[in-house]
This record gives sequence, structure tokens and C-alpha cells, in this order.
Amino acid sequence: MTTVLSSALPVEPLVRVEGLTIELGGRKPVRLVQDLSFSIRPGECLGLVGESGSGKSLTSRALIGLNAPVLRQSARRFDILGHDFRAVSESRWQALRGTAIGYVLQDALGAFDPLRSIFSELRETLDAHRIGPASGRRGKVVQALERVGFPEPEVRARQHSWQLSGGLRQRALIASAIVASPRLLIADEPTTALDVNIQARIIDLLQELKQAGMGLLFVSHDLAVVSTVADHVVVMNEGRAVEQGPTAQVLENPAHDYTRMLIAAMPSRAPVGARLSSVALPPGSVFQSSRVRSAGDAPALSARGLHKSYILPDGSRVGAVLDVSFDLQRGEILGLVGGSGSGKSTIVKLCMALVEPDEGEIALFGQPWTSLPEKQRTARRPRIQLIAQDPLGAFDPRFTVRRLLAEVLAIGGVPAGEHDAETRRLLAAVGLRDELIDRLPRNMSGGQRQRVAIARALATRPEVLVCDEPVSALDVSVQAQILDLLSLIHRETGLSILFISHDLSVVRHLCGRVMVMHKGEIVEEGTAEDIFSNVRHPYTRELIAAIPRMGADATAAPAAP
Repeated sequence: MTTVLSSALPVEPLVRVEGLTIELGGRKPVRLVQDLSFSIRPGECLGLVGESGSGKSLTSRALIGLNAPVLRQSARRFDILGHDFRAVSESRWQALRGTAIGYVLQDALGAFDPLRSIFSELRETLDAHRIGPASGRRGKVVQALERVGFPEPEVRARQHSWQLSGGLRQRALIASAIVASPRLLIADEPTTALDVNIQARIIDLLQELKQAGMGLLFVSHDLAVVSTVADHVVVMNEGRAVEQGPTAQVLENPAHDYTRMLIAAMPSRAPVGARLSSVALPPGSVFQSSRVRSAGDAPALSARGLHKSYILPDGSRVGAVLDVSFDLQRGEILGLVGGSGSGKSTIVKLCMALVEPDEGEIALFGQPWTSLPEKQRTARRPRIQLIAQDPLGAFDPRFTVRRLLAEVLAIGGVPAGEHDAETRRLLAAVGLRDELIDRLPRNMSGGQRQRVAIARALATRPEVLVCDEPVSALDVSVQAQILDLLSLIHRETGLSILFISHDLSVVRHLCGRVMVMHKGEIVEEGTAEDIFSNVRHPYTRELIAAIPRMGADATAAPAAP
């Protein structure tokens, strides 16, 4: 049911910005955002798109007063909710946050306190601003969770953020931003970690909030999603707006080369298997020392009868994986798709032997793997490596790139005297320059961190690579570069790759065979072309129908029969 936010919506824009400039101070100030102008009216959504480092997040944080004090901000006009906010106190910003302005952060795991339950996190806004009677606040929290499709909200709200899947955390974060019914919602990559079904539900919710008069600033690298929710769009590059206007006009008839490059990098806009990026790939020769030379006919990874369940806060058990069997053939890229909570992440943990199955087993090249004691698995771990969804969370923040790779090279048996040379070879293999070797993870872009994660996974010269959502957090141009790189590595080394993703267009572009997972079971599998053109299972049909499409993609993308 649509909740009307105000009986008399204001005619004036909720946000009116003219000439916004944000710079990093010092002897030689660096302008990070320059002369940016836009407005957001009630019931209107403005999409902000561009690559990592373009100034999108700085702009969104400026509208809620969260940029670091070291940044200098100026504007000819900076009106929010009818008031001039060019120079206001922190207490005035605090009065707006959560109540008048909701903010969905990009990093859901970092946004929540790991020591507090989801319920406590959402109730904090209501308590801090004394919204409604205390007795009714629990109901408001549950209602907000229900609106974003949070399963069993009364039970699972007692869990902590680290106990939830990436998709559930993101939904909880969106719920925390709307729990107090703000007039303006700033959403920084709110659908990045969501599967297409939940993404569609969130888009429907955002449309509902727009109809009720809420203004939206929607920051995203997913141009297809932006095209479905935004009325107007601003394309940013290196801190400037290079193009802006009505969404259909900008995305279907782009005037600027940069906008055209972003659109061309979308997997749905290219033939299956074709290159997506014009950025030069490293020469194939750098991969020669990692070429796989496995003997035998057994599959690279073979799972039989896997079962795995977990205990919920109320003591009940939930089956995450139910009687799953599959084979990853040698030299194959096998895609695994499914919704949040379908069991994909548990499959990753089982394949990496990070958790033990309740029943069933996994073999690695025909030899026992999950049934072995960990001491015996240690010697075989270099043969199977993981590219995690969040490299920043997977890396030790104190380690430089040099140390991150040296740690793994030592495990792989590379002599210490060869670490530097091998590290530079690996960086070259993933298209990174030597100058990054002494950088910390926090001082690299998302695309650079993901390339380091790939280099680290290759450091042991593995034969199996498990990729857990390796491009979901990347903007479209960097995603294109990473997909091209994975394709090249696969061709050059013969690696067997299990590729997990909720982005069906990425899976169709990269994978030769696909498995669809739903409620812990594999409900459909086959070649990628067969899965997308000859859908058999209702859930697969539902997934494909929920794919956001942009203009020509509506006919070019596979349609549900």
C-alpha cells in the first residue's frame, strides 16, 4: 500500500544545486567535483552515473553533510528542502539525517555495527528522533523490512549484519533509510548486491515512493537500472557533468563519447564472448608459467549429494543447500545464478572447504577434497583459489600489494628471492603497473583492488578458480575490463572456472554452461544459449523476465516465453 508522505507536496524543488565544487585542500588544491548543477523535485528521480572516481559519491554525500572536513565545498546555490545549506552547523545536519533525508550507503557491511542486531540498527533512527510512540516502533521496523522483501522479518531482524547474505544486508540497509519516511532519499548503488528479482522489487518500491512524493537521487553504475527508475540523468566524468537531460534522451541518443563508451561496455550490448572494452589486454605470454597441465579425465570439481543447513536465531534450521550435485569440467567456465538466499554463497564455501557439508562430498580432480582433514587439504589448497565478492574486506588493510601477493606466493612454494619478480609478473598479467606494488588496499580504486584479487588468486598457479560475484561492485567500464581479462586468462591457461553471479547478462556473456539455483536446489542447467533461449523452469523464466532492459535491449535481450 502506498503511503502518502505529505498531504500538500511542495511545488519548489527539494534540492537545487548550482555550481557545486568540491576540492581537496593543500598547497595545490585538487578539484574532485567542479561546477555541478542539478535539481530534484518531489516525486522525481535524478540518476547520477559515471565511473569510479567520477565524483558521484562525493556529490551524494554533500547532500547529507557527510563529506570529510578536509574537503572544501562551495556553490552559488545549495538549497535543501527550501533552506540554504551552504554553511550550517553539524547539529542542523543531524536533525535532517534519517528523518527528512534518508541515505543508502554503498557498503552495507560497513554501514552496520557488527555488534548490534538489524532490529536495533533500524530502531535507532526512530528512537533518536522520537518518531511515534515507543510501543509502535517495533511495528514500524518490521513494516520497513517487509517493504524491501526481507524474509521472516520478525525472526531474522534479530540477526547481525555479518550473519546475512550480501543481498539481505542491502535490503536491510534500504529499510533503515526509509523507516522514518524521509522526503528525500539518496541511494548510492542501492541494488548492486541484489539479484534481479529483488532488484525488481526494490525498483517497484522506489517507484512507489516517487508516486507518494519522495524525491530520489539514484547513484548507480548499472545503466539499465537507471533507465527504469530515473526521470533525468547526469553523466559524470572526472568531477564534471559531461552530459545531462531526460533519461531516455541521454541513454538512447548519447551526445558525448564518454556516455557512448559506458553504454558500449554493457554485456547485453555486445555479441556473446566478444570483447567489451577497448583497454589493451596484457600479452598472453605473461600467463605461460601458470598454464594448467592436469592429467586424467576426472572433472576439475565434482559435487555429489551436498546438503548444508544453518540454525536461525529462533532455534529453527534452514536448509541452504539441498541435495546439490554438479560437475565443473576441465577448462570450462560454469555459471551459477540464483537469487539472494538461494544457496550460492554456501556453495562457494563448500567448494573452498571453508565449511563442511552435512551430507555429500566434493572431489577435486577425482580425489577426495571436503572429506579430508584440514591438515591434508592444506597441501592441495593452492590448486583451487577464490576471487571474493569484496576484495577490500578480504584483504588485510595493513598489507601492501607486495605483501598481499608475497603471502600467497610463499604458500605456493615460490622462493622468497623470487617474490618481487613474480609479483610484478602477476601485476602485469592483470593489467596493473608496478607503481601499485607498495599501495594499501584503501588507496586503490575498486577496479584496481579486484585486479589485485585476481592476481592473488593466480599466484599459486591454480587449476580451479571460484569467482564469487567478482564484478558486481564494479562500474560498467571496469566490469568490462575484468570480464575481458578473465576470458583471456581462461584461454591462455585452461583454468576451470566456477563463476557465481546474480547478473544474468554477465553470465550469458562469459559462461559456456549455466546452473540455476533456487531455495537450495539446482532447478535447471544447460548451455548458456539453451538456458536463455529455451527456458523450462518457472523460476528461470521469472529471473529472465526481471532483467532490467534499456531501449534496444528490450528486444535484444532474451525474453521470457
